Amino acid sequence: MGAFLEDVTYLSGIQMKRSMHDAIVDALGVDPTLGLDRAVRAGDVGEGDLVVLLAAGTGYTWAATALRWGTAAG
Repeated sequence: MGAFLEDVTYLSGIQMKRSMHDAIVDALGVDPTLGLDRAVRAGDVGEGDLVVLLAAGTGYTWAATALRWGTAAG
């Protein structure tokens, strides 16, 4: 993808305790918003934005993905 942390437009963290979410938001320097659907509806995420989705559970369970937000072709 060739992206850097400063390219992240929106971060959505789920299934993690609040203190972990706050630490990640602070480290990335992004606004603490929750819910990708709400962010899209509010206009905070637009075409071409870099979106990072994070999840963390108990123990060593975690997941992450990065995607460019856009419209479907066709």
